Amino acid sequence: KFHKNLKRGCYLACIFWSDNKVLVTAEEFLPVVEVDENFPSQAKQDFKWLMEMATTWEDVKSLRQDMERAGSVSYLPFRSKLLQAAANMQTALGIQDLGQFYHESIKDAYGSLVFCTVRHLRSTKAVSAMNVRWVPISKLKERKLSSISPCATPG
Repeated sequence: KFHKNLKRGCYLACIFWSDNKVLVTAEEFLPVVEVDENFPSQAKQDFKWLMEMATTWEDVKSLRQDMERAGSVSYLPFRSKLLQAAANMQTALGIQDLGQFYHESIKDAYGSLVFCTVRHLRSTKAVSAMNVRWVPISKLKERKLSSISPCATPG
């Protein structure tokens, strides 16, 4: 399930682009899935680990299963949730390679932490999921500008 309103927590977002188009959900938000309602104090180390793991997206499911068998190391539950979020994103989009991670995580004023991948696709046909579509990048730029425009005062 994709999220559109991020509350405090940790999320995985994906930016796919092709030509002058970007992949969005049916509600025209970037695809975002929840990792966890909270994030650990070692989130930076987990992000570095996740960046390394992203070189082998096809191993997400087997790596998660291996980690669950490994057991009780304190950082494993959160890393397992990161892998589960990646697997959920892969399933939702119908594509295994989620791309490369943006070089740093994104944190907002409300306490949300977002790990974001970016990938260029040669063709919009590479993603064929039912709940997403391609829109011109300019449309997202216009929407962002209108959402930050000053409010008109009633006259």
